Parts: sequence; structure tokens; C-alpha cells
Amino acid sequence: MENFMRCFVVFLGTFLAKIPMLKWVNQGGGALCGRKLITDSGESSRSKLFPVNFLQLLHSSPFGFTLVELLVVIAIIGVLIALLLPAIQAAREAARRMQCSNHLKQFGIALHNYHDVHSAFPALRCWGGTKSNDSWSGIFSLFPFMEQQSVYDTIIGEMPIGGDPGGSSVPTVGKTRVTTLCCPSDSESMKINDQAGYECYKTSIMMSVGDVTNSNATISPSDTIAYTKDSLRMRGMFFPIFWKGLESVTDGTSNTIVASESVCTDTTDSTNPNPKVKGGTVYDDTIWSGGTTATINPSVCMGKRSSSDPTLLTTTLYRSFRGARIFHGCTSMITFVTALPPNSPNCLYANDLYTFGFFSTSSFHSGGVNGVLADGSGRFISETINCGNLSNNYKPIDYYQNASPFGVWGALGSLNGGESSTP
Repeated sequence: MENFMRCFVVFLGTFLAKIPMLKWVNQGGGALCGRKLITDSGESSRSKLFPVNFLQLLHSSPFGFTLVELLVVIAIIGVLIALLLPAIQAAREAARRMQCSNHLKQFGIALHNYHDVHSAFPALRCWGGTKSNDSWSGIFSLFPFMEQQSVYDTIIGEMPIGGDPGGSSVPTVGKTRVTTLCCPSDSESMKINDQAGYECYKTSIMMSVGDVTNSNATISPSDTIAYTKDSLRMRGMFFPIFWKGLESVTDGTSNTIVASESVCTDTTDSTNPNPKVKGGTVYDDTIWSGGTTATINPSVCMGKRSSSDPTLLTTTLYRSFRGARIFHGCTSMITFVTALPPNSPNCLYANDLYTFGFFSTSSFHSGGVNGVLADGSGRFISETINCGNLSNNYKPIDYYQNASPFGVWGALGSLNGGESSTP
């Protein structure tokens, strides 16, 4: 930049030298009024600033730019614009990132307001009223606490018996965008899901299920044995048909993440899967092997990123709906697992939207994602956060009641693993 300014000064001096054959001489004292203007004819006159005949001289003398000088000026302006544009774009992205962070904080406030009324956070999936089933998302449960009470009441009142909360049975009022749930850096989050029969707006905010991958089961509270056994793998704040309060967070509310963000799936083309790491999904049954003593293989999912283009997925693809069905509490749509670092691939265990797997946070912010902790505070989670040794295979049953094997990121996801890691 210093060299550029020097060149600019030299150019400016050359330009000023083109002004019609005038020169100033000093007559002692250095005062402006003590200077004499000398023309080519040798005539002189005193003046405080300009001689009387200056305008006439300027008009009668040859004056202008050459083509080369004009091109140099244009080039300099172009260079200045090129220097300024990245700074402007960076400032805009910083503003979008801050706005996204504010949206997550508002989501955290809504969670705490819900907790104040119900003495617990909402379930990941729950019954939406006497007319519906158990698929309503916890995000929809928060609508009354996000200034969407009228939308909530209308949907609950008009929803047909057995209707699909993620589908066409949602009343028209449900196709209203909730700005708080959108990330301004992700244009897809502000679009409607145009998949036939599932038209509704999207959400970029995801709920944490902790560091376990098999958290999509629906266990009825009336089934006491299964419910108690299954509760062991409720490592995160949210789980289907299970409401948890702040008393469950024994690791500390400032050490536990409850929500983050994910890039929404582009649902424009319903015939082709999304090939992108951010918003796309692959399926591979080798990420999970075994029955009750199952082993999970995070390295298999990490290997689904294309070696030639790290922004794209490879191998068999599955059409994902990350954030695309705002009312449906399916884990592959509205949750994340604190195992793989932010901006990692999303992997399903089987060719089934409703199965379990690794679901990652992602964003278009540089270097990571925004998140909100159980105490309502916001954090920026780096994509280089410690996640343990992802090349190892793990048996979830070995760490259900112990510290997370997925480093700091896993510790943030668990409620009671005994860790005290902060981002």
C-alpha cells in the first residue's frame, strides 16, 4: 500500500505539471502574498492568490489529458475499488453473522421462557394436541414464546386427526416464515420447502441431541422398562417424547450446548439429491454395526467428503431435508450430534429419512458456526474444535454414563458426562 501511494503521488505531480506554463517564485519571507507570478512573456503581477489574467491564460493555453493518463486514472480507480470490495463484503458477512447469533440468542430466550412455564425444555418430538401424533417438533412447541401464538393456535386447531406435521396437512398459516429461525447468510433458510405436499418454511436452527447417534427412537413413557433403559442414551438436551429441565444439566449450563445452526437443504429439484457437504446427506450402513453393543464409526462419515472438491459429497447420496420441515421432529431434519466437527458431512445409517446417524452443524460463516448454551449465552464454535480421535470406533454403551470420547465438542453436547469443557 505504501508503494502504491508513492506511485500515486508521482502521478499527481506529473498531472499538476501539465497546468499551463506557470511557476511561482519566492520573494523572501515565504508568505503567499509575497510571491510573484511569472508568465512566459516575462510579465509579472502581484496577487494574494492568483493573477488577474489567470483565467485568460488558462483558457488560452493548451490543457487536457492524454489517452495514457486517462487509462492510468481508470486503472487507479479500478484498483481502489478492488481493494475496497473485499472489505465491504467482509463487513456485510460480519453483520450477517452477528444477526444469526442474535437469532440463536432469541431462541435461547424462548427456551427459557418455555422452561419458566413448564418447568422443563420441550421434547424433541411430542404430541401437538389431541388431534395430532407424536411427530411435532420441539421448535414448533416454542412458537408461543417467539411471538407466533396465533400461528400455533391456528395450526393446533385446524390440524386433522393423524395429520403429518411435516406435510400437506399443515394449514396454510403454517407456511409463514419465522425470521428468528433463519440465518441471513443462508439464503435457503429463507425459502419455502417446495417439495410437493410438504410446502412450509425452513429453519436453520438445530436442536442438540448430544454425542450419540441413535437418538431417533420413539419410546412411550407408559413403557416403563423401555423408557428407563432408553433414557441412558439421552445424552443431549433434547430427545423424543422426553422433557428435561435445567436440573438435568449437572455439567453446568455454561458448559452445555442446546442449539446451533445448519445450512438448509436446497429442495428445488426433487429428483436429484443434494451433492454438497453443507445441506446434503449420504447414507452408509457401515457407520453403525452390531445390535445392543453397536459400534459407531465416525471416520466412515468423515470419508464421505470428496477428495477432489471438499465442498461436495461422494459415494451414494440420499435426498436430505436438513431444516426443510420446520414442524417435524425427525432428527435428520432438525438436530445435530456433537461428534463430528462443524461443517462435516451428514450421514444416515440407512436409506431412510427417519433413521439415525451423524448430523453435523454447518454454516456459511467463516471458520465455524454459531451456538447457544443452556444458560442462554451465545458462542461461536470453531470448525477446528477438539473432537477426540475420530479414526477410532466407539461403543456408545461404554460412554452412556461417562465422559464423552469426542473431546471438547462431545463434552459440550453431554448434560452429565462429568466434563467441564467450555468452547
